[in-house]
Amino acid sequence: MTLLPNPHNAFGARFLRPGAEDGFSVGYRSAENLLVKARRALVAGDDERAARYIDKAAAIPWDDHEKHVPAIAAAEFALYMTICQAMEGCVEGDDGWIDGPAAVIDSDSLGRRDVSTALRDVASEGLSSRREERRVDRLLAVCAPFELNHDEGDLDHSRRVERLTTLVRASVDVDTAR
Repeated sequence: MTLLPNPHNAFGARFLRPGAEDGFSVGYRSAENLLVKARRALVAGDDERAARYIDKAAAIPWDDHEKHVPAIAAAEFALYMTICQAMEGCVEGDDGWIDGPAAVIDSDSLGRRDVSTALRDVASEGLSSRREERRVDRLLAVCAPFELNHDEGDLDHSRRVERLTTLVRASVDVDTAR
């Protein structure tokens, strides 16, 4: 792949491993695209269309190089980014960004532990107020996050669909609960 000159290479050449785009595999980018569409469908109330996109994302094979299921990695990252964007949208010291994750964690949602994990990961990068720290600590005590570097390995198709559905719904729930 050849690009225009950049500060790292005056000639503009950039070499990536086959199938990679900006450091992400084609499988990851494809899964990310399908899950964005699934999320939009869920927000629009079209569960059937969302299920079709999730099913397609779940069919993307295990990535031997990255050692993950691309769609699950993309869905987990999307949930993390949903919480990050809410945090970035608040003024410093305003803990309103925690309302979305709190609503999901305090519910009976299947994705509450995933939300707790993403909240822990966002908070680990530093919170701006003691009030935010107390709220996050309370939520993590209510619903324990997955262990660091938790990895389910490769799952069969039906388990992937189940896992992806949980993650995408959790992302939508966090966003709509704010």
